[in-house]
Amino acid sequence: MNAPFPVTKYQSTIHVKEDTDGKTFLVEWSGSFNPVVVSDEVAIKLFPWNLQGWHGEYF
Repeated sequence: MNAPFPVTKYQSTIHVKEDTDGKTFLVEWSGSFNPVVVSDEVAIKLFPWNLQGWHGEYF
């Protein structure tokens, strides 16, 4: 697999949980990887979903 990110061994998990109101969902996305040629900090910033406290309605 080729990707524009300088990382290897990328693995992610997505969990979608229905909220108690039955109208909204909580999405938990976690991932791990090994940076290549760049620092951990630089690699982490390359992933746009690295947004702590991010909330949005896109669906």
